[in-house]
Formats: sequence, structure tokens, C-alpha cells
Amino acid sequence: MRNWAVVCGAIRSPIEFNITMNAVLEFRRQGLLDGIVVSTWNDAFTDRPELKQELLRRGITVVEVPGLREGGNGQTFRQHRLFEAGLAHCPDGVAVLKLRTDKAVHRLHYFIERLKNGPVATLPGQSAFQLMQAKVSVQAASVSMPFNHADVVFYGLKVDLSSMLHMDNIYDWVFFPGSMNAEIRWFSRPFLRQIKFFRQFFEYFNCRAVSSYVLDLVEAGKLGDAPDIVLDAIAANMLCIHYNFDIASPDTGAENPSVRQLFGFGEGSPSKVIPMTMTRQAACYSNKAVAAFVGGNMDLSEGGDKLLKAFSRMADGAYLARTITLKEIKDTHQSHFAATDLDSSAKSVMRLASNVSASPDTQTDKPLPISLDLPDSGANAEDIEAFQQAFIVENAVRTDLATLYFQLSEKFRTGDGVEANKALAHYWLALAAEGRYRPAEKAWADVQVEEGNFESAAEWYHRAALRGDKDAQRAL
Repeated sequence: MRNWAVVCGAIRSPIEFNITMNAVLEFRRQGLLDGIVVSTWNDAFTDRPELKQELLRRGITVVEVPGLREGGNGQTFRQHRLFEAGLAHCPDGVAVLKLRTDKAVHRLHYFIERLKNGPVATLPGQSAFQLMQAKVSVQAASVSMPFNHADVVFYGLKVDLSSMLHMDNIYDWVFFPGSMNAEIRWFSRPFLRQIKFFRQFFEYFNCRAVSSYVLDLVEAGKLGDAPDIVLDAIAANMLCIHYNFDIASPDTGAENPSVRQLFGFGEGSPSKVIPMTMTRQAACYSNKAVAAFVGGNMDLSEGGDKLLKAFSRMADGAYLARTITLKEIKDTHQSHFAATDLDSSAKSVMRLASNVSASPDTQTDKPLPISLDLPDSGANAEDIEAFQQAFIVENAVRTDLATLYFQLSEKFRTGDGVEANKALAHYWLALAAEGRYRPAEKAWADVQVEEGNFESAAEWYHRAALRGDKDAQRAL
């Protein structure tokens, strides 16, 4: 299977973008990728034309897309527009790794085995829920909020990922705007178009509120108190995960988890409760856990018996296709986005034209430079640059960038593997603090004290103190 990567988004942090691109280039050098596309806005290179040329020199196709006046809920219109524009320049028949220009690089290692082996095959047999030609790999899948799966990086066949795109007005009428986030809009579209139940569920329920409601019930051991339509949504979502999605994270937790464990409560849980804006959701990191529940292998206490009945109802095609009456709806929310035409006019929310730059015939896998306004390194500048480059390339795929910046700062502070350099130690420490790595926030505050910048020190101690750093609280 040939693999391509599509890197999407605004280039907010050039240093993080270059680190991300270096990781992708390394994947191509190792033979894991056959092609790379960067899809961004058409003003991204206005102030940095040299960056675009550097990308082209490396055989990367650059797609520059006109911006949108409206972003839609969660900026979904913009996200879909960029990915669709980039996906169009990948050959048919390939698998595609989608990732952001930022916040993605330390998640890439979860997908290395998928890139080596190709998309995970769908399961044998027939199911109304099996819609993808191969499974789409995600880092984690939500079991409390349908289709709210991790979307910073995902991987699947181009044909399947294409089915998730293009607004085509389905979201304009079926959803209560406040309940729908970008993750759900990525992964729900093919199911909304073909499974009537999901259209009705999202039309009538604010899925953010339902997710918190479900987790509150599970925590209290009372999932069975949920109305049937909510249990149906949980069961239907898990069947969609089982047949169409692959959780790329290592399988964790109990082999046959309880209901509480499935939703992130108790020791041995394969899931984690994740706080979100106005809600929380349970992200599952185990294909085995999903398969156990879909197969009916669950503890029937604390609502498990009611959930098992919901899975049984999902086997009835007529039940899935029924019209849900208002009597079944506990909380209903009906709203829609303002209607808009899909054309190339200046006032249109979504426009069609894209500007594409082809890469030259000669290509290089040489990493992009990752230094930005670094302090003068003197006579050893080339050695220091090589050290930084190697350290980041070797570790960025597995380590959060803020943590990585802090580790690099410590290298320069202590002279570990490189000549000690106070200015560079402070440079990387400041980046780590700005990335909200708590030990870096406190350490950067200490530096401000040493330099007599007491107002700045108080600000950084305050940030770390609010996040529970007791040393910072005492210092403040």
C-alpha cells in the first residue's frame, strides 16, 4: 500500500511546523510515505516566501487555499476545506495520513505500524454499520460522545477519508450548533447520510450534554437509568467504531472491562475521562474493549443489562430506520445554520478555487531548519545547530514539544552532550514555559528573579501555582 501525508492548517508556529515537517520527511526517507502535501491558506507564505521554496525543494506539493469568511462551528468549514483541497492532490488508491501543522508530531509514533502494514482490514460479515472499505485509524475513540474521536492525526484509505468531507448542507439543518464539535463532524458524515438513527439523535440531542449525563450515571452505577435512545446511541457508536475504526494506541486496561471501566472509571480502565468545553467524554484506547462489548461480553451489573439490550436492538434494521417520535425525546434541540450558497463569490462561506504549486523534479530529504532567532552561538554555531537538529528529530515523534524544549534547555544549562550555553538554555526554557510545561513555568520564573524582572517572575509563578506547583506557590 502506498501512503501519502496531508499536513493541514494555518502555520501559526513556524518552528513547530518545521519540526512537524521534519518528522514527515523522516517517514518518507524511511519509505513509510510516498508523497507529502501541505494544504494551507493562501496568505501563509506572504511573509515567509522562502519557506514555500524550501518545501518545494523537498518534493512537497503545496496547496494554497482561499480563506473563508465564516468558519462554522469549531472552524469545521475551514478544516474540511483545507483537507479536501490537499486530499485532491493525492493519487487515487492510496492511503493517507492526515495531520495538523502543529500539536501533531508527538502523536505520530502511534501510526508507524499502520503506515508499515497499511489500513486495518474491515471485519468479515455483513452489518448495517460497516461503511468504510478499510478501517480508519485514530489515536482514541469516544465511547460516550458518538464520533468524537481524536482528530489531530488519523489514517485511512483516500476513498474512505473522502467520504468524511464536504459539508453538502447536511450539517446546516440536522444539528444544534452548540453540540457539534470538529471531531464529530470529521467522522460522522458517512454514517449520518446512511443510518437514519444518527441523523435523528443529533437533531434532537445536544451530544455534549448527553456525554456528561452518561458519565454521571456511570460514575453513580446507574447507567441503566438512561432512556433507551441514549443507550441506543452508545451501542450504535460502538458498533461504528468496531466495524470502521481502528484505535492506534496500544491496547490498555482489562481484557473484559466492566461498564465503569469502559467509561474511564476505576483501576484497569481502557478509557480515560477527558474534560472538554462545557462537558467531558470518555476516550477509549482499546480495540479489545470495544470488541468485548459489541460481542456481548460485559458485566450485566450497573446498567450493563440495559446496554446489552441496546446492542440487540441495533441488529434490527427496521428499528434503526424508524422515525423517532417526540415521546421518545427527553431533551430536544432544533436549530440550523444560516443558508449559504457554495460558489466562488467573495461572500460565499465556502469557495471552490485553489492555487496549486507543483514540486520540481529534483527532491531532497534534508530536514528543514528549526532555529528561529537563536542567540549567537559563536564559533561552534554549526555544531550546536547539528546537536539541536538531531535531538529534536530523534525525540519529537514521541515527546510533547513543550517537554522536549525543556529537555533541550537542560542540555544547554548543564552541558550534557553539548557545550553549556546560558543564552540557548534560556531560549528553549522560554519556549517550554510558553508551551505550558509546568516545571518550565516555575524555572522560567526563577530566571526572571535572577535577572531582576520581578513582575514577569510573579506572572510565571502565578501560572505554575494555579496548576498546582507547590514550589511556585511558595515562591509567589
